[in-house]
Amino acid sequence: MPRPRGPWVDRSGRRGVPGVGRRDVAQDAAQRRPVRRGPAVQPRERVQPGIARRIHQRAGGIAPRGRQRLEHLHAGFALAGVARPLQHRIQIGGLGQRRDLEDAALAAGRVPGPVHPEAVALPGADPGEVGVPAEPVDLAERKAPLPVLGVEEAQLDALGVLDRGASGVHRALLLRMWSDDVTLIADGPAGLGAEVLCPGHGVPIWGRGEVERRAVISGIGQSDVGRRLGRTGLDLTIDAALAAIADAGLAPADVDGLATYPGAGMGGAGFAGPGSPEVQDALRLELSWHAGGVEGPAQLAAVVNAVLAVAAGLARHVLVYRTVTESSAQGGGGRQGIGLGGAGGGSGPRIGGQFQWSIPFRAYSAANWLAMNAQRHFHEFGTTSEQMAMIALNGRRNAARNPKAVYRDPMTLDDYFASRMVTSPFRLFDCDAPVDGSTALVVSAAEHARDVDHAVARVEAVGTALRGRPSWDQFDDMTTMAARDAGAHLWSRTDLRPEDVDVVELYDGFSFLTMVWLEALGFCGRGESGPYVEGGRRIALDGDLPLNTHGGQLSAGRLHGFGFVHEACLQLRGEAGERQVPGRRAEVAAVANGGGPVAGAMLLTREDG
Repeated sequence: MPRPRGPWVDRSGRRGVPGVGRRDVAQDAAQRRPVRRGPAVQPRERVQPGIARRIHQRAGGIAPRGRQRLEHLHAGFALAGVARPLQHRIQIGGLGQRRDLEDAALAAGRVPGPVHPEAVALPGADPGEVGVPAEPVDLAERKAPLPVLGVEEAQLDALGVLDRGASGVHRALLLRMWSDDVTLIADGPAGLGAEVLCPGHGVPIWGRGEVERRAVISGIGQSDVGRRLGRTGLDLTIDAALAAIADAGLAPADVDGLATYPGAGMGGAGFAGPGSPEVQDALRLELSWHAGGVEGPAQLAAVVNAVLAVAAGLARHVLVYRTVTESSAQGGGGRQGIGLGGAGGGSGPRIGGQFQWSIPFRAYSAANWLAMNAQRHFHEFGTTSEQMAMIALNGRRNAARNPKAVYRDPMTLDDYFASRMVTSPFRLFDCDAPVDGSTALVVSAAEHARDVDHAVARVEAVGTALRGRPSWDQFDDMTTMAARDAGAHLWSRTDLRPEDVDVVELYDGFSFLTMVWLEALGFCGRGESGPYVEGGRRIALDGDLPLNTHGGQLSAGRLHGFGFVHEACLQLRGEAGERQVPGRRAEVAAVANGGGPVAGAMLLTREDG
């Protein structure tokens, strides 16, 4: 059913409301009195180097939809009688980047009538009844909602003007405007950007990527990382957590959210780390929100959950952590497969679900399951072991520059082929190295960036989709699996493109997975990852697309996904030391976790406070 057209729509879909004319608002205003308009204003490019500029240059300026929204924005401010520039950042249309809208509010003529020092005239209201600011009002500095004069409460409801001040999330006066692309002018805390209301319903909806960009990774921390450290998971977690909290410029008392992957009691020995209740109690945290669980877009699920919690206002600073002690749990023996533990009764484990078709047939590990995907890729596209070896060799070269990496000795192609076969085509050096360690992040509301003494990583977009069958062996494309969906979803939520990315940190639980992610994220075509990485030149630290700059899990150690997020933040902040990407400042980083039917991706951008 087509949407009703008109400048204003009430809950029932009627055009206009009592006390407000049914004609075009701008036309009404022009007939009542001339409006003095200031010069047309274009949003400034961000001082932050590169990110907005890349989009701006590629699009030849503001995209048509963004320009349309900006024009409506200007008209709305003029009619509202706001006489001072709005010192506030707002999302503009399809640009997907935050721009300062200085001078966005055009100077409107003074309207006779009762004047409140901080009143705002609603578009379409009778000039004789509604006052405008007697003095310039900087809306962004307001700590409470602005009063509105001359409009009945029912009219406010019908106009979609909402007072969210009581929630503490959006202390703002929200003005909804009607256009082909519904636009809402929101004066929220700096950095929160524009909010959009569904026409006629007063229900907030969000444009692509707008939710993610309300959050930043403000702090990172990492414990000691090593083989068989002999320390408890909680001990390592507290080290990482306190480091991340301090890095964010906070104290534990400031943390009001907590998230982890996969949650207590999941997986084999040393896999899960401490649960969130244990960490909350150890740090004496007072939480407004908390979560932990294994199901979701791979290990990044915990980070995505934290971003959503911050964007929704459920928490302001969320501590997110991932801890493993798999090396100590392994002891001196080999890595334990899935389903090999006892089930009681002396009869051994009972396997059901999708794993009944693999584990009883001695496919005990994800190495076995994903080896079949790699074999399919080899068969279908002619991929070779020599090409796949470049992932491991590149990781080892980068690990030599990482003091925390567990394997730093040089490795040659001959060394790679001399290692034992684990499950064809995976050799020992194609499999990540179990370690003990913990990584922690603090996900904060975007405006906290200005309170931190270093650059932060803004969450530009996430990819969380899973559209194929959630099965290790029944996916429609066994050469890509869930990474295909997560990658496509990521790029659908941003105007950045693969060519804008400066550094990539892609999951390498097995080296083949990194090749899958290169294809899924569009750095090369489907089936082309073998030729793309051949020789290792493109993916080297000084190459076109620096890959796994800390050594990845193959050489730096299996911190199970979070090590990639930590490294991406270091690269964006320019704090990666000897392994910092040379020749340019990293401004955009892509991170991917998972393999098989579980996958998640994230795009991060540098932001200076």
